[in-house]
Amino acid sequence: MAESGVYDDLQQKRITAWMDLRNKAAHGSYADYDKSRVRLFIDGVRAFILQWQPTNHTKGSPGPEGERREG
Repeated sequence: MAESGVYDDLQQKRITAWMDLRNKAAHGSYADYDKSRVRLFIDGVRAFILQWQPTNHTKGSPGPEGERREG
């Protein structure tokens, strides 16, 4: 989605970090992260969902940066 301009490179880096943490947890690499990283992961994913949920992107409503959506 970053390549198509839906979100920027910084958001893509956040998502990549979330995937890394999720993979570490799934494969039992518990020593590679701590409670504070898990909290950042949860808070970040929640914020992403709130920002990109479909109700925020209806025709004519502001997008994540405040621009108007056409359609």
